[in-house]
Amino acid sequence: MIESSKPEVAQYQPYTSGLTHVAFIALAAFTFYDLGHARSLSLAFGIENTIWICVCMVAGCLISAFCISVVGYTYTRRTGLLFTSDQEGFIKTGGADIAFWSGFCSLIGTLCIFARFVPAGMLGGFRPFVVLLMAVVVACMLAKMLANIVFSACYGPASRKVL
Repeated sequence: MIESSKPEVAQYQPYTSGLTHVAFIALAAFTFYDLGHARSLSLAFGIENTIWICVCMVAGCLISAFCISVVGYTYTRRTGLLFTSDQEGFIKTGGADIAFWSGFCSLIGTLCIFARFVPAGMLGGFRPFVVLLMAVVVACMLAKMLANIVFSACYGPASRKVL
């Protein structure tokens, strides 16, 4: 079992760790560009205040990380090991990558759908909350689907039921 305080744990990094940094930088750059020009995020969230749009974007990035628990549960169901105690196996099979990219892509997709297809006045003051909640729901569904596909291919059928 690998403890998180050991130095060798630092060697376990997701395959796409460099791309995650680039993705966050690109999202931040788009956010600041959009606030001054296109205002697509203002349409998506239904908010005109620049500060609240930035707060919603930060909140969206943070809550899109909730799907790590879904991926971890699927990993535990497939292997019988907790993903926190088997960090090396979890990361090597792509668990961290699945969690990040499904959360990130669902946030981007949800923002695009709300900016383009959902009428601006719809949902009133609840619109930012609905956008963020929808991003989390889509992220968890996508993460579960991808984790089942990847972990099934790596480990076969579920080894035990987790309550």
